[in-house]
Amino acid sequence: MTVYKRPDSPVYWYEFQVRGKRYRGSTGTTDARQAVKVENAAKQAAKQAAILADIMPPKAAEVPRMLLSEVARQWLSGSAVALRDHRNNESRVRLLFGTRLERQSGLGYVQVQCDGLPQGLYVDEVTTGALVTLKGKRLAAGVAPATVNRELALVQSLMGMASSLGVRMPPEPIKWSDRNRVASLRMAEGNGKLRWLSDLEVSKLLGVLVSRRDAEADNHGVIDAHDLVVMLLDLGCRYDEAASLPWTSVDFSARVVRLHRSKVQNASALPMTEALYAVLRARRDHPEMQGRVFVFPALTGAGNGRHVWTGTDEHRGHATAGIQKAMDDAGLNREAQRLGKVTPHTLRHTYASRLALAGVSLQKIAKLLGHSSVKMTERYAHLCPEDAGREAVAILNQKREGDKLHLSPTNVHTLGVPTVLQAVLSYKAKTPGPLMHKGIPALNAGGSCVTRTRDQRIKSPLLYRLS
Repeated sequence: MTVYKRPDSPVYWYEFQVRGKRYRGSTGTTDARQAVKVENAAKQAAKQAAILADIMPPKAAEVPRMLLSEVARQWLSGSAVALRDHRNNESRVRLLFGTRLERQSGLGYVQVQCDGLPQGLYVDEVTTGALVTLKGKRLAAGVAPATVNRELALVQSLMGMASSLGVRMPPEPIKWSDRNRVASLRMAEGNGKLRWLSDLEVSKLLGVLVSRRDAEADNHGVIDAHDLVVMLLDLGCRYDEAASLPWTSVDFSARVVRLHRSKVQNASALPMTEALYAVLRARRDHPEMQGRVFVFPALTGAGNGRHVWTGTDEHRGHATAGIQKAMDDAGLNREAQRLGKVTPHTLRHTYASRLALAGVSLQKIAKLLGHSSVKMTERYAHLCPEDAGREAVAILNQKREGDKLHLSPTNVHTLGVPTVLQAVLSYKAKTPGPLMHKGIPALNAGGSCVTRTRDQRIKSPLLYRLS
């Protein structure tokens, strides 16, 4: 549109659009040619401003701020649909912001304060230094490096979501890894110590649980602790798989337990041992178990340390305090620093280790454990007696037979020196010339004898003759 005059103004005005935006203003002149020049200059300035807006980020004041805790809330809403371990993510988010659930007698689970990021922390206030400090506090509290890595990976996910929401980000990017191991947020995890229970340790643990079950027959928490340990030892399943097992997954006629492996999204049908079959039958026939959905129902406090099954159709969830106490009371954690701490997950390692020591192949163990890849099962490989090892032993045994002295049916390495000398002297008296024998250096009256033995009667021909 060209310049124009308003009815109420003697000067020319301009009006035009650039990328859909309307520009209007006065040229400040009554000269038409001069007015056109002003209009063209205004158009050029508008076009340049539009180009700069494309390549320059908006001012910080124009970008909205958001609390990191609010980003976490939105992330959890999506986690419930998109991720399998939503309940674990809820726990991680609580811990990240300084609260955790703790079971207290008579009160159930209550929130308690712990180290974490402030609830009022904005996304643009997150710094590498603050996360390094959080990492140090977690490690000082005895948290495993792998667990710290998961928590920091959660922060990285939250920062990624904040970026996608278009909120203001930190002026300095977070350095998630660094060649300086102390300053780096990510840490090497390694496989850690593979802790599994010996037969004696299993007997100690079951002894503690059986004595408590017999002494407190009306305490459902004690009964559950014993029965869960038997299931974890004899099925090798994860704790959560056992704790959330419905009765519809227990087939007594076929004597199998059908597990849904939520962690790896597969299913397994595992046969019951005689001990597990007896335990599950006793639970099924318990008067207070009739009509319940889950094998291990949710518990509620009944006073004086007792716990009873609730009337709701809920499973017990991740409640391991009773089992952990029995493990500690059985003395399984007296050398935790050297051997590794015994936890309910140790029972799964015990199941796999027992099979590996019995010669079951890693492929079969992986299938029984529900591993998505045999690579996950390779941590038990050192326990498997390999065929190559058996072949090596057989060959060495044959070689050892050839190394035996022809002088005596007894291996020379197992004889005392005087016995060996008697055999040599006897052979020397019957055989003229130097003594040559496999495994024994030449011995003669005038020559030297090269040998590693420290016995001077063999090293010296003179002493040999006098002995």
